[in-house]
Amino acid sequence: MICDLSQEDKATLLYLLTSPSSNIIGVYQVVPRIAAAEMGWTADQFMVVLGRLQTKNLINFMDTGWVWIKIWWKHNSAPGAFSPKLKENAKKQLAAMPSDWQEEFRAITMKPVNGS
Repeated sequence: MICDLSQEDKATLLYLLTSPSSNIIGVYQVVPRIAAAEMGWTADQFMVVLGRLQTKNLINFMDTGWVWIKIWWKHNSAPGAFSPKLKENAKKQLAAMPSDWQEEFRAITMKPVNGS
């Protein structure tokens, strides 16, 4: 699926996976104009690419700046994020994410972590 992406799409996905704004669960807020500037683009260019990535179900994005990188756990360790040292921080991040996403996020993410 990623091999079919344009260079812009791949660069943006990589940016989202490694963004200074990212957190340990892969659901966080970005300021599109700042993210675009960090990539050397305009905010409009960035938003177009986010739309393509969302259409391909690689991310979810809200107008409020919330982004959910749906392939986060393919590139990060869920057991590590919910380890005893990081568990409280991860819980805070889960509670802060948009309520519209929480049920789907837990269904996708928590199952492998909790083994249920």
